[in-house]
Amino acid sequence: MTTRRPRWLNGIGALDVEAGVRASISLLVPLLILFGLDRLDLAVYAAFGAFTSLYGRSEPYRLRAQTLIVAALSFIATIGVAILLSAYDAPLWLLAIALALAVAYGIASSEVMGWIPRGSIFFVFSLLVISNVPIEPAAMGEALAVTAAVTAFSVLIGMSGWLLRKIAPRRAKARFRSLHNRPVRKLSPVKTRTYWYLAGVNIVGVVGAWALALAAGIGHPYWAAVAVAAIMPTLASLTVYRRMWHRFFGTAAGVVVAAGLFLWNPSPLALILIIVLCQFGAELFVGLHYGIALLFITPLALGASNLGPQDPWGPLLVDRVIETGIGAAVAFVIIVIARRVVSREKPAEPA
Repeated sequence: MTTRRPRWLNGIGALDVEAGVRASISLLVPLLILFGLDRLDLAVYAAFGAFTSLYGRSEPYRLRAQTLIVAALSFIATIGVAILLSAYDAPLWLLAIALALAVAYGIASSEVMGWIPRGSIFFVFSLLVISNVPIEPAAMGEALAVTAAVTAFSVLIGMSGWLLRKIAPRRAKARFRSLHNRPVRKLSPVKTRTYWYLAGVNIVGVVGAWALALAAGIGHPYWAAVAVAAIMPTLASLTVYRRMWHRFFGTAAGVVVAAGLFLWNPSPLALILIIVLCQFGAELFVGLHYGIALLFITPLALGASNLGPQDPWGPLLVDRVIETGIGAAVAFVIIVIARRVVSREKPAEPA
């Protein structure tokens, strides 16, 4: 007797499982090493460096190597800037400039490289969280070394499928799916007037939402910026409104899940395992249904951002919901205005 697979799981394929395993290993191994060395004060740098493994999904290995190396260098640079800003207690205006540059870089590089995930969300998240983690100038070298080591490890794990496909027995090779995503590297998308307009809109939305949450005196204003960065890359698509609703309600539901996972104050090792399992779940569902994926992404993001500072979980969960609402509201207003402007500038269809 065969068991029928649930319909809602039919969209999950072997490549999703493969991506989930890679991302989980890239995160788990460095965190366990730091746990064993009793250096979880450096865990937040490892967690954000491991974001490198999220890039190059389903790409052939020659293209994936390019993607992963560029992504690794990008995260080293972004996290390095965030460490500097934190170590020298940079003023808010300087952080705002760095945030605008992170958005601009994330948008431009994802267009030029054909990256998936698109946009600047992970650069925005890395910059704002790590610049909020206190660090002494003397400790900057250690933090940056951990970041570089983890990004390099993530590149190796991202390329590991090449070796597995080479050495796998003939029967096992049938289980490996073809790598179908072949992004085209080109500069032409960033030369158009519409592109730069949309990039500018992204900067205004992300920086504006962060500044609004900051002015409101909410404890973790980076969640508002992250919400906008997650929604805005699909500005030119009709799916942008659906993504916005998924972001808000999926985050709210994800906070409920996170409350069940974190309010009992898990031990550091338990927290690491929760984060890694959420990473796996997020990779499984992110291509299938964004709202469901947020049930995993939300506790993952909350856990990763709190590895270092260990803020009280209750206020952190409340801030996440409020600031995601602020970000969604800012994104909605900007999307409505920006889409009208873009539609007016499109040339009329020939009769």
